[in-house]
Amino acid sequence: MADAPNFSNPPAPAQPLAPPAYLPPQPPPSFYPAPTPPKPVPKRTPLDVLIPLGTFIVSFLLVDLGFLNRMVLGFSIAVAAAYALGFVLAAVRKIKLRPAAIVYAVLGLALASLFTVQGSVNEMGGNMFGIWFLALTVITALFLLELTGAMRYGADSYWSILDVLWGIFIAPLAGIGGSMRFIFQKSTHSKGNVGKVLLGLLLAIPVVAIVIPLLMESDARFDNLVGEIFDSLGIWLLEAFLSALLFIPLWALLYSLAYEPAPKKPAQVAQAQRIDPVVTCVFLGVVIAVYVLYLITQSTEFFSAFRSEVPQDGLPADYARTGFYELCIAAIINAVLILPVLAFTKRKDTGTADLTVRLVAAVLCGETLLLIATALRKMVLYIERFALSERRVQTFAIMIFLALAFLILLARLFVRKLPAFQLTAVAAACVLLVLSFGFGDAWIVRTNADLFKTHQVQQPDFKEFRWSTAAVPALVDVARNDEDPRIREAANVALTWQYESSFFDSYEWRETHADGRSWSLCDAQYEAAMRSYRKEFYQWAKPYWSTESNSYDFRELFPEDYERDYDDEYYDEYDDTTEDWATTQAQSTTAAAPTDVPRPTVVPRTTGSID
Repeated sequence: MADAPNFSNPPAPAQPLAPPAYLPPQPPPSFYPAPTPPKPVPKRTPLDVLIPLGTFIVSFLLVDLGFLNRMVLGFSIAVAAAYALGFVLAAVRKIKLRPAAIVYAVLGLALASLFTVQGSVNEMGGNMFGIWFLALTVITALFLLELTGAMRYGADSYWSILDVLWGIFIAPLAGIGGSMRFIFQKSTHSKGNVGKVLLGLLLAIPVVAIVIPLLMESDARFDNLVGEIFDSLGIWLLEAFLSALLFIPLWALLYSLAYEPAPKKPAQVAQAQRIDPVVTCVFLGVVIAVYVLYLITQSTEFFSAFRSEVPQDGLPADYARTGFYELCIAAIINAVLILPVLAFTKRKDTGTADLTVRLVAAVLCGETLLLIATALRKMVLYIERFALSERRVQTFAIMIFLALAFLILLARLFVRKLPAFQLTAVAAACVLLVLSFGFGDAWIVRTNADLFKTHQVQQPDFKEFRWSTAAVPALVDVARNDEDPRIREAANVALTWQYESSFFDSYEWRETHADGRSWSLCDAQYEAAMRSYRKEFYQWAKPYWSTESNSYDFRELFPEDYERDYDDEYYDEYDDTTEDWATTQAQSTTAAAPTDVPRPTVVPRTTGSID
């Protein structure tokens, strides 16, 4: 029998276990990356709200006035607003204005004005539009970098181009997270009402969607008002969506530049890892020897341009074209060679390159300038024989810029503190401005007329300007007032194609779709000149009127271009309308038109000429 439990004397309770020994926090395993804390967001003041708000307004202006319309007057206004926002940013963040930032602002506004003066189809040809936009983008990036002090390299360093690339491509992406947190954070002067406002708007949407149809049914005027709003709601929603997309990178860029710490300058390469000056001198010396050998072997023909002589076995066009593009590429390669070689060559304790290295690099710069001068002289000789053209003027401007760039580089070799990069950027912008404002198609037309009258050009030919709206005022002036009948005839030939093929289209489009945002000085002058030339066109083109087709037939003047093959029914109908309008105008001017208008002769193309 088991023993009964003894309740009067229970067993003693078990002793409690000792607490575990204290273990300090252990680091995470090596295969777990340590979490990176987000960058601290600076405190927002009431004035800081102006910057994202202004950025959205600038984004809307760029979309509404520029990208969704012809990039002319409206786009220039939007760019001016962007630069004004930059100065507001400097005032809000209490940034001291640097002279370089002011210079870049002036250049940027001047480049933006080109869109208003020249028009979206600009004076120097469609291929210049991309160059304009690229130059404006780079100058604007330099303005913001200098304004906020975010340049990692000095103005005397050509490595500043890396700052430009960082500002255009990297900074907008890197600042998206911080810029969004900056907007939605609670400021020291508010209670964080941004989220509450957004919530209230979202809650009101379903109620408004029910109330608006009821009110529309109750009142006809309110129904018409809402109908007009919804008619234009689609384009407004599209503009708002595109503005929001553009706002994100623009605001992120400004936040990265002005609100985050300035990026650190990359560590310089140690002296032990740099190239020895002897290696640099030998490397550049071999390149120089190749150019010397080339100059010696080609000395007779190479320098004949300075004597205004053309080789007997070639045409001036072939002589100007032979080796021209290769020389330009060689000049660019030389610049690419000199800059990195100097950057990675061992320097003295003062930080300057060895004198021998600089002298060798100066010799290479001198040879490059000699190549550029020879190419310039060949182009001048070619222009003297075959007159000016749009591409020849553009090519001449590119060579002028290359010459200025190498002169700045040559001076930088011996003047260490010379702001070489800033001067190069300013030189590029100035060359583009001079090219666009001073040497457009109208100037080319008048210059070619003068070259013909001085017997430097064999015959006048303005056919290549038949698509140029900027050349029309000068062509009209030459067709009316020049004393040489051959020049007047050539101008009328170019105006004939412009008037018959382009003016009707552009005039109707502007009358039906254009507004103040699409105005440009070039287009306004073009329309005024073409309207004033209307009666003279019908008088001059009277011999080309075809009674069989009831239209003008200019196939004799433009056999390679004047071909109509419209498959679209709309264009067939539009073409009939155009011909009927032209018939009415021709009949109305028959009494005033002379009956003995001579049939113009066709100006043949120059053999062997190039663009």
